[in-house]
Amino acid sequence: MAIQELTRTVAVLRALSDLVKAQLDITKEDALLELEDMGVERAKATLPDGTVVAHVTRVAASGEMQVQDEDALTEWAKEHAPELIEHVPEKVEVIPAHDRLRIGAAEALVARVLEDGEILPGIGVSTKNPYIMVKFAPHGRDAIAEGLRQSWLVDSTVQRLLAPPAEEE
Repeated sequence: MAIQELTRTVAVLRALSDLVKAQLDITKEDALLELEDMGVERAKATLPDGTVVAHVTRVAASGEMQVQDEDALTEWAKEHAPELIEHVPEKVEVIPAHDRLRIGAAEALVARVLEDGEILPGIGVSTKNPYIMVKFAPHGRDAIAEGLRQSWLVDSTVQRLLAPPAEEE
């Protein structure tokens, strides 16, 4: 393959990839909202002939707390939740005496946060928004590829993908 053909192919595939990514993001958001409105977490993706090619699942939002500053959290717990503190005595002067949260204290603190809505020092929260997950059926990708090759699967999805951008008013 000559360099001109290779570079053109790279450019075309990159442009196509960008178009597909943009349309996929929009469609996933639409699917997320529709699944939520329907009150279901999972739906089948089928071809026009009824062949199941994938299952599309709405994965719920999630979050988790992580101790990011143990010293700050320990100081807070000394004042507000002393029952969760364990005193560790000095050992041969190599390890100085210090206070640390008891094992299992994290669960008690999480319960307290949920109950009081209090933000604890030293605790960070990471969250994940709901998202769409696609699990292809065996040979699902092959069936989609065959439909595209034979053009019977070039439906509104591909037409929408290749449509000129809408003019802004």
